Amino acid sequence: MRKRLLLLFNFCIVSILLLSACGDTQTNSTLTISPHKLSEEEKTLINKTGVTDIHYFTLNGNLPKEKDLLFEIETFENGKSKSGMKSSGFLNSNFNDSILSFGINFKQNDRNTMDLMIGTPSGLATQTYEPNIDIQGHSFQSFIHENKTLKLNQPVYLAGFIGTKSNSMKTLSAAEGDLLRDEMLKKDLALVLKVTLVNKENH
Repeated sequence: MRKRLLLLFNFCIVSILLLSACGDTQTNSTLTISPHKLSEEEKTLINKTGVTDIHYFTLNGNLPKEKDLLFEIETFENGKSKSGMKSSGFLNSNFNDSILSFGINFKQNDRNTMDLMIGTPSGLATQTYEPNIDIQGHSFQSFIHENKTLKLNQPVYLAGFIGTKSNSMKTLSAAEGDLLRDEMLKKDLALVLKVTLVNKENH
């Protein structure tokens, strides 16, 4: 009887340890994004690239085999939204302070064209965008001020370009998700980078 109780006790201990290990594995597979603070040397180098505005972030964690990261620029213009440039298909699944960036080179010419740049561990994706409004003022702000954990099919907005056709404008608040999206729909122009953890088979 004692032997059976001892075996049962050992089995329970092993089971608890295995469950703990599984919990640790799940924690380690968590993906987080945080703001990246530039050093003075990095700021100097970036100033020499000619890029008008850019924000940097760091990505940490492990990406499961069946998951992918979808980076997408969402455009809001005169109350309407549409999808823009996308980037996905990561070969690397382990991220340790991997750098992400969203930059805009705004050209105040006849068309107010702008070069959009998404930087990920897989490389750099670029696109030229021509707005349908006459931009009189603009701002470029980051929406990430602390660690953000990525959850399946829940987009996280990283940074955005806000343009106005009037002489005054308000920056976006610290709202997140749908509340932030509602604010962007009210802007004359908003170009926003978002990232979503998705299932590979669904995109």
